[in-house]
Amino acid sequence: MDVSGKASNMEANQAQQLQNEVQQEVQPDELAAGSVAHSGNELVRTLLSSTGLPESLVGEEFGTILESTGHSASTLTLEQLRAAMLAYLETTFASDASEDCEEAAAAEAAGQA
Repeated sequence: MDVSGKASNMEANQAQQLQNEVQQEVQPDELAAGSVAHSGNELVRTLLSSTGLPESLVGEEFGTILESTGHSASTLTLEQLRAAMLAYLETTFASDASEDCEEAAAAEAAGQA
């Protein structure tokens, strides 16, 4: 198996692990106690279902986001979610801006040649 196949398998495993964490059952006494695990899983469930996108795709990307910030779906707080999403947006926008600059430079170089 090549490197990209291994990476795809790892991403699929991470998505499955995230989905399993989110779908784990919460015991009534945990719910009554307001456990952090329930709050995190409920937060992730709400986020994934609110996007309107296929949950498997969103789950994979969100799993990557959580992994990059060192957070777990089962213990995620709203503040951690906000920080993770901010970091994701900053990285995404910086990457897009860099690509736009590269494209503009290539177009300018092609026009001068």
